[in-house]
Order: sequence, then C-alpha cells, then structure tokens
Amino acid sequence: MTVLEQMADAIAHSTLTFAMTTSAVNGTTKGSGTGNVDLEYKANKLLK
Repeated sequence: MTVLEQMADAIAHSTLTFAMTTSAVNGTTKGSGTGNVDLEYKANKLLK
C-alpha cells in the first residue's frame, strides 16, 4: 500500500466519522455517531 493510498483511506475514514455525527448540524458539543462502519476490503479495494 502506497502512502497516497493510506492517506486516501485516512481521509475516507475521517469523512465517514464526521458524517455520522450530528454535532456540526445541531450545534452540540457531543456527537451521537460511533464511527463504526462495516467495510469489507479485498487487498486495498473496498468491496461494494
């Protein structure tokens, strides 16, 4: 896995984690999202 692929995975994870919280929309300090997503990978490819 190259550095670019690792950074892309990190950005995807942070985007999903942020998308699952409601704190940015509701203006609260605590989000209700857990950040846990069941993603299946085969090598470095995400399976749909």
